[in-house]
Amino acid sequence: MELDSAVYFFNGGGVTDALNRETNPTPSEFGDLGKTLKSQRQVISFTPVGERKNFAKMFPYGKANLGRRIFNLGGAASKTVKIHTWEDQMTITYPRGAVTKAPSLSLSPNKTILGAMEITCMGDTTKLPTATDFWKTVAGSDTWPVVFDETLVSKEIFHAALGALSAPFNAMSALFGFDVEIQYMLKPLPDDEVGIADYVLESIVPTCKFIPANVPIADIETLLKLQGTTAVKIGQLLATKGQDMVIASDSLSVTLHDMGADSFAWVYKTGEHRYKELTLCNRISYTTGAVDDFFTIVAT
Repeated sequence: MELDSAVYFFNGGGVTDALNRETNPTPSEFGDLGKTLKSQRQVISFTPVGERKNFAKMFPYGKANLGRRIFNLGGAASKTVKIHTWEDQMTITYPRGAVTKAPSLSLSPNKTILGAMEITCMGDTTKLPTATDFWKTVAGSDTWPVVFDETLVSKEIFHAALGALSAPFNAMSALFGFDVEIQYMLKPLPDDEVGIADYVLESIVPTCKFIPANVPIADIETLLKLQGTTAVKIGQLLATKGQDMVIASDSLSVTLHDMGADSFAWVYKTGEHRYKELTLCNRISYTTGAVDDFFTIVAT
């Protein structure tokens, strides 16, 4: 996969290139006369192999992009998307694409770090649909000017610290790793001539789920703020400003800003671990009237 003519994603499990169409009925006295096209988009989904690079391209939107369009981001030129096929040496090029689903992060020594992601493509708005290159072009494969670096694909042990809390929250481990999602909540902008003209970024929602391996149940219940002087009351935010969840290994650090405990489950059954997933959620925070960062990813 190639995005923005510069970044390549070497994927495992193949690439799905799906045309999604939204239609309208044509009602009449004699029933539906047939479907008419309302909008269409090309959705490319794949799982990157897990190199520790290109995070800025896979997670391209931050606080500065809230309320803004994601295609032609910041007034930049349209970003092309290419699929290079190995078997028949073909290159499929879409003139206008953007990331619409960032990959999940599996921070565990038993998994590669990247989950599935999606890139959405639409037609070239500078051309009419009757143009032969309005939607895509197909040609013989060009040269791939990038070298796959297998040394960046690693499975490592991660530990986490939550804010300035003391033990055990300053060095948490997980039974099956830490699962992180950075969800981009997008709203389509309809247009009668092209169907969907763009998407607007409405919000960014970071979450983290894991099964604690070294946190006693009493400490988890304290973190959940169920009762006592620190109990969360109806209408109050669950997350805490300035309480960051930092998950790190020797070569990767993921920080989710302004987090707090959302949910947890207990299991009472012989032969099963007592804990199920602990879920952390975030809140939006501001500094001198400006929105703070939602997440930070740093690879070394």
